[in-house]
Amino acid sequence: MSRFVQGRALAKNGGESAIAWNNQLWEFSVKQALLTLMISWLVWPGTIGRTDERFIYPKEPVETRNAPSEKVENGTTYECGFLKVLPNETLVLPESAVVEEHDGSLVQFYLTKSVQFSGQPPHPMQIAKWRTYLGIAKQKENDAVAISTYGEWSNKGGSANIRLLVRVPQGQAVEQRSERSGADSAASKPMDFNDPAMQECYWYSGIGAKENWEPNATGLNYNRFLEPQ
Repeated sequence: MSRFVQGRALAKNGGESAIAWNNQLWEFSVKQALLTLMISWLVWPGTIGRTDERFIYPKEPVETRNAPSEKVENGTTYECGFLKVLPNETLVLPESAVVEEHDGSLVQFYLTKSVQFSGQPPHPMQIAKWRTYLGIAKQKENDAVAISTYGEWSNKGGSANIRLLVRVPQGQAVEQRSERSGADSAASKPMDFNDPAMQECYWYSGIGAKENWEPNATGLNYNRFLEPQ
């Protein structure tokens, strides 16, 4: 066999090997992407239309986690509340909220309130108190009822946030907007070092909802959510 023929054979074999390797790499990438999608479907509520049942049926309404500082109590609380919205009113919700329909007559709110902080605050940050600093508030806007979170924050030491599932009566008009959740939420106040409540529980956001926003009551979710008659 001539050197030219040998060279062509080697090039052909090398090309086939490269194609086989690219095919294997592509198959691996597809499998990894599918695995990632499956994990997100199982873990993150609402990612592709599936609700995490821990929103509605948590094992415990309060979960605690360790923190570097003895003053800090990291953790998560599972809470719920309700609101009556008139048939002709539009419900304005945070863009980040997961929204579902149900057969009841009231709007149902399911919240997970979480704090994960590794800093050293000057005053305690205990779950029993900080859960009251995180919440949702309502405001009437013409023919709409607007909902916004308040009390969330984020800094280099950690964050406090709310994940919100809203179950609305069938046929309820819903609009979702930005700037209705997170640290820059419409109902959040700026941090106030002179607020006496800071002594009880140090907080990196304003405590309570902004003026003209009325807090909507929520309570710990013990899997006993009942609509009042």
